Order: sequence, then C-alpha cells, then structure tokens
Amino acid sequence: MKQLPVNSRIITAVFFNPEDGQLHLRLKNGEERRFLGVGEADVHAMIDAPSPGQHYIDHIRTKFPRLVTERVTERVVGQPAAAVRAA
Repeated sequence: MKQLPVNSRIITAVFFNPEDGQLHLRLKNGEERRFLGVGEADVHAMIDAPSPGQHYIDHIRTKFPRLVTERVTERVVGQPAAAVRAA
C-alpha cells in the first residue's frame, strides 16, 4: 500500500493499493476508513481536487463499499484507556 500526498482540511493521510483497489483514509477526527474496489483514477481525482475532503464526501464515501471505521486512540502501554481519558 502506497501513501499519497494530500492537502485537505479533513483528510490527514491517503494510502492506496492499485493491485486490489483498497483505499485507506485517515481523517483529522481520528477515524480511519477503508474502501474496496476504488479505481486509481478515482483516487487521483480525489487528491488532485480543489477540495479533497469534499470530493471524498461526494464521490468516494457513498460510491464504494466501506470495510472498517475505527477511531484512533492513544494510550499509555500498561494503563487502561479509561485511565488515560481521565488524565
């Protein structure tokens, strides 16, 4: 999977595998989203758009099947996540 450059207010990272069409997005709110069957032209249209985030919303989010939505959290190893949130 190859990381592609993106300049967006809502997308912090774009990873794409042209072999299987898997697109992995990291959003500024901490979510990570993976999509299947995305074409290389669709990915480049998104990262080259004047607003990659809006292009994602309009052309990727509802067009391709989403595999996983995860929230990225940080915690100190050896401490439960609740202890970190309380700190």
